[in-house]
Amino acid sequence: PRPRSSITLCWTSQPWPRNLNQTASGKPGAVHAAFSARRDDEIHRTTINCIFRDESGMPWLNCLIAKNVRAVQRIPIPESVVKAVEIVQSIKSLGNRTSKRLYDFWCPVLRRNVSFGSRSRARSVPDYFRVPPLENGTTWKFSPHQFRKFFGVTYFWRYAFPNLTALTYHYRHFNPETTRGYIEMEAAEGLRMRDEKLAAALKSRAERKTDFESSKSEFVLWVLTGIAKGEKLDGTLGKRITAQVEALKKQFLPGIQVTGGQTSSPSFDKALSDLVATTSLQVHPEGHSLCGWGTGPDDISNHRCAARCLELRRQLTGQSSADATGPDFTHAEDTGCLVCPLRAALPTMAPRWEKEARDAELALSNSTSGQASIISERIGLIREYA
Repeated sequence: PRPRSSITLCWTSQPWPRNLNQTASGKPGAVHAAFSARRDDEIHRTTINCIFRDESGMPWLNCLIAKNVRAVQRIPIPESVVKAVEIVQSIKSLGNRTSKRLYDFWCPVLRRNVSFGSRSRARSVPDYFRVPPLENGTTWKFSPHQFRKFFGVTYFWRYAFPNLTALTYHYRHFNPETTRGYIEMEAAEGLRMRDEKLAAALKSRAERKTDFESSKSEFVLWVLTGIAKGEKLDGTLGKRITAQVEALKKQFLPGIQVTGGQTSSPSFDKALSDLVATTSLQVHPEGHSLCGWGTGPDDISNHRCAARCLELRRQLTGQSSADATGPDFTHAEDTGCLVCPLRAALPTMAPRWEKEARDAELALSNSTSGQASIISERIGLIREYA
């Protein structure tokens, strides 16, 4: 029998099954949602000609920001979203529907409009991507807002250069604490498809903390492996870590060039893992530095004395650093981080400092005599330490 809600694709000459929206448009829609981090309503209101490329050829998505902004703005997107939109455009063109909305379809078989229900289509995603079952044997059913959270989790815990400020702006939250709630313990657990709403899949706080720390360790391992392959890590702490990795290479890999994912030396891998276990790196919320609080065998009191953010806090508020258990990013001004002995920096952080130097030089040319000395000092610090 003819499907009740299908579209015949001209290049196959075969009618698609009744779950066309799930099979054909549901998957591109999931990619669109997951890698643009837009809300369900924002996805639904996407227009046909929503993709824009700048002068460098980089893709952008013109989309409605339903909350906070309430206007159409453009956001950066990966090529996967471009391809997903192109697939949906191809499906939409079959019905020749005049609607400007991307997800409004017209079925040439039934000769009527066909809606795109993102909530119902999201339920087909686990089968398509072969998501493993939960501990109680049931299959996880996605809802649109979880794709938005998925974006934040994967960006912050799997991307080479996570930046909380950039992620907050991409979400258009305008509140870093809201964004932080997306990416911390509960969200990290969601990376393994465990959601706290299912009692059978709940884990203890201790286990969640282990997951949180594991993600941080993987980031440190990625950084140290990059150093072993010849990548650069700047900053006082970065140079110290680099020297440690180079010493391990000389000890365990004499004459071997490390280029791939495996070093061909279990001894080196073990030594590198041991170094990872004593190394702590977290990205400054503004994205310009890595903080190495807790790295190495030093007593924590040494870190309290070394951290420039704690010293600035003491100067401004009189609060002692004696009981500090970590850095205070609210007092971590960028030039303070530059000279901090606990600082490391990835090469991808350099453009930020280049821009800061240009801005400072421009400000210097228009400054008063009283401002000039402060700005000149800033330029000098950036040139010497960034």
